[in-house]
Amino acid sequence: MRASTIEEPARQVPLYGEYDVVVLGGGPAGIAAAVGAARAGRRTLLIRAGPGILHRAISGVSG
Repeated sequence: MRASTIEEPARQVPLYGEYDVVVLGGGPAGIAAAVGAARAGRRTLLIRAGPGILHRAISGVSG
């Protein structure tokens, strides 16, 4: 079985604002936490710096 992927263009997300959940770290647990919070309808900010899936990215996940 092969997993599906979705590609989205990079975008800038302001670091100020009101969020219900802020996740620091974009490893497997951080990504899972951010996606879970967003799917639950929470305003979520995922902050990840460094090499990896979200290379030097600061990503907002809208719920």
